[in-house]
Amino acid sequence: MSQQHIRELMDENQRLKDELARLRSQLPATPEADGGIQHSERHFRQLAECIGDAFWIVSPDWNQLYYISPAYEKIWGKSCQSLYENPHAWMESIVPDDCHRVAADIAIKSTGNFDNPAFPEYRIRRPDGSIRWILARAFPVRDHSGAICCISGIAEDISERKEAEAALLQSEARYKVLFEQTADYVFVLDPSSGDIPLIVDGNANAFKQHGYTRTELVGQPVSLIDPRATPEEHRQRTGRIKAGGLVHFEAEHQRRDGSTFFVDVAIQQVRFGDKVLLYSVERDISERKQAENERIAYIDMLEGLQSVSDAINSPDPADKVIDRTISIIREIFSADRAWLLFPCDPDSDTWEVPVESTAPEYPGALSLKKRFPASDISTRIFNELLDSKHPLTYAPIPDWQKQEDSFDVRSQMAMAIRPRHGQPWVLGLHQCSHQRQWSKDEQRLFEQIGLRIADQLSAAWQEKMLRNLSSAVEQAGESVMITSREGTIEYVNPAFTAITGYKPEEVIGRDPSILKSDAQDPAYYQKLWQTITRGEVWSGTLIDRKKDGSFYPALMTIAPVHNEEGSITHFVATQQDISEHKRLQEQFFEAQKLQAIGTLAGGIAHDFNNMLAALQGNTFLAARLAGDDPKLGERLSNIDTIIQRAAAMVRQLLTYARKDHISMAPFTLNLLIKEGYKMARTAIPENIEYTCDLCPELMIVNGDANQLQQVLINLLINARDAVEETINPKISCSLTPFVADEPFFDSHPELRNRPLVRMSVRDNGCGISADKFSKIFEPFFTSKEVGKGTGLGLAMAYGSIKTHGGVIEVESELGRGTAFHVFLPLEKQLQATDLPKESHHISQGQSETVLLVDDEETLRSVSAEVLRDIGYTVMAACNGREALELLREHTIDLLITDIVMPEMGGIDLAEQVRRHRSSLPIIFVTGYNKDYTLKLQTGIDNSIVLNKPFEFGTLSQTIRQLLDGAA
Repeated sequence: MSQQHIRELMDENQRLKDELARLRSQLPATPEADGGIQHSERHFRQLAECIGDAFWIVSPDWNQLYYISPAYEKIWGKSCQSLYENPHAWMESIVPDDCHRVAADIAIKSTGNFDNPAFPEYRIRRPDGSIRWILARAFPVRDHSGAICCISGIAEDISERKEAEAALLQSEARYKVLFEQTADYVFVLDPSSGDIPLIVDGNANAFKQHGYTRTELVGQPVSLIDPRATPEEHRQRTGRIKAGGLVHFEAEHQRRDGSTFFVDVAIQQVRFGDKVLLYSVERDISERKQAENERIAYIDMLEGLQSVSDAINSPDPADKVIDRTISIIREIFSADRAWLLFPCDPDSDTWEVPVESTAPEYPGALSLKKRFPASDISTRIFNELLDSKHPLTYAPIPDWQKQEDSFDVRSQMAMAIRPRHGQPWVLGLHQCSHQRQWSKDEQRLFEQIGLRIADQLSAAWQEKMLRNLSSAVEQAGESVMITSREGTIEYVNPAFTAITGYKPEEVIGRDPSILKSDAQDPAYYQKLWQTITRGEVWSGTLIDRKKDGSFYPALMTIAPVHNEEGSITHFVATQQDISEHKRLQEQFFEAQKLQAIGTLAGGIAHDFNNMLAALQGNTFLAARLAGDDPKLGERLSNIDTIIQRAAAMVRQLLTYARKDHISMAPFTLNLLIKEGYKMARTAIPENIEYTCDLCPELMIVNGDANQLQQVLINLLINARDAVEETINPKISCSLTPFVADEPFFDSHPELRNRPLVRMSVRDNGCGISADKFSKIFEPFFTSKEVGKGTGLGLAMAYGSIKTHGGVIEVESELGRGTAFHVFLPLEKQLQATDLPKESHHISQGQSETVLLVDDEETLRSVSAEVLRDIGYTVMAACNGREALELLREHTIDLLITDIVMPEMGGIDLAEQVRRHRSSLPIIFVTGYNKDYTLKLQTGIDNSIVLNKPFEFGTLSQTIRQLLDGAA
């Protein structure tokens, strides 16, 4: 803690002491003070501004105004400023008939005679011409010597009371009207029933305020609404009233619902004919009573802050100061437990209570000496505390003890503490012995204490950070060296010794040239020194020398250390092993390659699939026109097959780059290899001996059949290229159950305790050289000549197998061949489904109107022609906005729309359509957009998503299915 901060705290401490002493010296010697508030008096300004009467303080000669409360403006109708400028301006409002009486009374009080503090009741004329009655009282305020230092007083607007008194003198009819219309609570009581008078009448306000109807309250003893007065007190009051005169007293009345309020009661004896009754006028003084309580609370707050300030100003270490402060806080509030919790962080997994003060019978979290796991309740409370700038109370406490240890908490008050440094804390109080309602005054005091605690926590945090920094430097894995401005070594950490072999005593006092090697020329070091002496940070790699004379590569950063004036006083250098840095660089470059593949795949997939879809549409139309020409039909079929393979390649590329969604389902691997074997047959020359050996057992795996089939074809095509120059070339594929041994599981622990199947592709080709063997699965690596390989086939195969929870291994011998083995986990408990098959059957249309929306003109034109050819009426649009116009003008039976289009895409179009045509069938087609596709699969009813390029047989059946379902 800085000396300046200590001085500020001591000044604040002295100010609180002086304020407390001054308030105590000004406590008037009144019966009320003797009744329980002689040790507590609220600051006069807060009192004056809380009451409705005008409160004022003047000099002993009445010529200088020290203070006037805002109520003066309400009563007199004049500004407080005008009175400050002319302290006698208030008398100018007194009507002439009353002015001389008030002036005479002031003259008496100016002599120091305050035997009668009340002024004669007088009238004032407000600027608006209205007349108000004023009852004023003045009190001398004396200093320690007994001399009058100032005069304070209260001016009360008693106009309403005067009107009420005047009403008593009116006729019985007018009395009744005024009786009911007065804002005060009026009761008529019968004292003849005994010690406790009976209620015989009252005005509407009186019954309403007490929560009773007239019928319910008339005839009841007055003790029903004044239960706190004893029968003896009622008897004494009645006796005083009968003795004559107007009797004033205060009472706490109770409503029917049990709530209470304070009243000022003016009661006198009146005669109605030959019957003597008591006429009671009551006025609600709850606000005034509240102001008195606030005076007490203010003194309590000053005393509490004084105690906390004394503790904070202690010269002890910050940790001890906080401990003592928490104990004092518990004593101030008479709580069972006071504590600090850290951190107040809803995202933290744990929290702890590092500081705590408890009653002996209620030990707390600190005694358990552990961190507590976060829970839903603690997270919610942390959020509530952070959202509030004031303390929050919980009574009863939320039921979170079941999730943590039980601490018998019945009530809690807590607030978030925000130090200048570090995360927020929580300052809290627990009441365990009973359920407690924390008052507003207690909450205000608690808040003020919390603000002071925050400063102390900042100091403690700084001390802790220094300790942590020292510990972190000592335990750091990197070498840390601190030198003077001239370069003399002053400190090295243990990591320096571990790296260089030099102990601290061997290098402290020497310069860093002890580590210098001949790997860098002098100009290198000269540039380094020029950089750091300019106040800049230097970073770079160099070769240094250890104690044993060996060299080592290092990545070094040297930074200047500045003092408060900005001058360089030291340099700090950190070092780490460069080999680890290089390894991370290589990983980064590999990640960049994968990111490049993803960017490339994402960029070309949409447009490429659009082109494939247009090409497929043209082959479909050409096949329809070809009729029964077998040769032309075969050519077109080959083109269609190539289109499907190209589309599958794009999907596999997207999957490898983590940009596509794969559909996992159980299927029989035997059938997949059999069909893949047949598909690859067309790409393998007849001179190659090509065999397939499948085990008789059904091998069921869970995966994406299309993707695994593409892996098989990629491996077979690689094998074909490998045997291109081989005499008697051979390629074989096989499928067998696999029983793994311990070395296999050591290499692939993720497959342990799982039944496996092995799919192998073997060739007798050229084999793989040792220098290329470790790179064959890297993206873009290929051993083939330009134009014969992309370098992605094996990389995509590797990625696909990993996605399916399997592994791929390679064995190869240069000049003798290569074998790729794919190991996949079996799913014996799953029921295999049929492999997906493309449907070529065309479902004819029935002249329904289809709206086709696609921004690709060629694809839109070809698709429209296909749909017309199979029996549909087609309307076309290039974007969503154009489609909406057509939908408004024409009757559309089905909508086919691309997803990504300019101006308005397919999803926005569908949402617009659903507002007016909730049942219109929709087919979404997409070249690639995984996020949109997943959204559509769950978000829009009566819709289907097709990926481009699609079989027109599949499209025709999908259209028919949706139209027939909507019919």
